[in-house]
Amino acid sequence: DNTKKAKEVERYLDPFGFKMLGEGTNIVVLTNDIYPGVVFKIALDPYGIADNFNDLNFCQTIPRYAKVFARDHTCIVTVQERYYVMDLDLIGYYREPIIKFLNQLKDKYLIADLSPKNILNYGIDRKGRFVIIDGSDLFPLSQIKGKELRCNRVVKYGKKNKPDVLCGGKIVYNEDFSECI
Repeated sequence: DNTKKAKEVERYLDPFGFKMLGEGTNIVVLTNDIYPGVVFKIALDPYGIADNFNDLNFCQTIPRYAKVFARDHTCIVTVQERYYVMDLDLIGYYREPIIKFLNQLKDKYLIADLSPKNILNYGIDRKGRFVIIDGSDLFPLSQIKGKELRCNRVVKYGKKNKPDVLCGGKIVYNEDFSECI
């Protein structure tokens, strides 16, 4: 249970000055006054480990991705630059630049969970620019077999020895990248 794991991580690290900043599905984010300007992301399960692995790769290849300073060899812990986490008051200001950025990103990555509606996945850097602080669910299209993602919804059920007919339509994002259609 990741909630129990998060509480144990917090209990164990509290005497060393680490304080819980936030908890995601697969990671916890901690700060420590001894290390200003950074956060420590600690994986709670194999998906969190994959997220920490991806964060280092993405910060090197995707502009506006949270900077990773260090990652241990197991990928359980990363040390990343700390950003101001986006809030409801600011997202309106950043919505259009985020959408424009995602429209560029969609040509190379399958985008999941990065709609501006998911404000906790975005932060603001010291220069006032938006930054992706949790985008580890991006998936490089170059690693997907086939040329394009296609809808596999059944539009007509086959009878007897005939196969079902699939939609086959090209999958596209809606206007705010909150779902694929």
